Amino acid sequence: MLCIIVCFANAQEIASVHIQYKLTYVIDTTQPESPDIAYFSLFLGKNSSKYVDYVDPANSNMTFTKISNQPLYKYIETNTMIREIPMPQIRYAITELIPVIEWSLGKEQKKILGYKCQSATGTYRGRNYTAWFTPQLSYKNGPWKFGGLPGLILEIYDQNKEIIWEAQSNSIVLDEGVKTIQPNRNSIKVSEDEFKKLNDAISRDAGAFRGSVSDRPLPSGVTVTVVPVNAPNGRKYRKFNNPIEKK
Repeated sequence: MLCIIVCFANAQEIASVHIQYKLTYVIDTTQPESPDIAYFSLFLGKNSSKYVDYVDPANSNMTFTKISNQPLYKYIETNTMIREIPMPQIRYAITELIPVIEWSLGKEQKKILGYKCQSATGTYRGRNYTAWFTPQLSYKNGPWKFGGLPGLILEIYDQNKEIIWEAQSNSIVLDEGVKTIQPNRNSIKVSEDEFKKLNDAISRDAGAFRGSVSDRPLPSGVTVTVVPVNAPNGRKYRKFNNPIEKK
């Protein structure tokens, strides 16, 4: 029985920085001109962070494909992270190690949002990335699973620029001090293998759960809702053939 409630007794921290990112993602390589766009918030404390999707108020009337709805919590001191997976009527949590990326620091520099940034390159799960980080914000963190550099990552993209995270203009709020970084206490703790078995069981008996097939997480940890053929905005049907984690 997968019924263990996650214990987060020592997982509370108040965010001191809030930064917003725009993610541009080519989910269908046959249609690179029609990338998906999503927006995320990264709440940073001294030793922990929360990465979660949000609706950009400036684009609230636009329809974007939902790329990810899985909040991600990182704990720097223990080198662990918790990935929450919302499902119909329930929420699961998977604990894993923060990825270790062997970064090579570059000499290139540029300014992003007024911060002096330095380049770095590294490989993660089959993709080569270029990251721009700023030592002026001394958090060894960044969007999604990225981090490990001597400063906060404000921009990162893969070699073909199929996936791009960009910090948004005027989005960095220092000393916010209002957001508690803590996973949902009602989440049920499972391993990656346990969740895969559970998700497979749901796939075989989808009628037992509320929600559509498109609401279920893909094995790569990315949720995608494709645009139908007869979409009113004229966009073509897109398939998901370009997972962020290739291996």
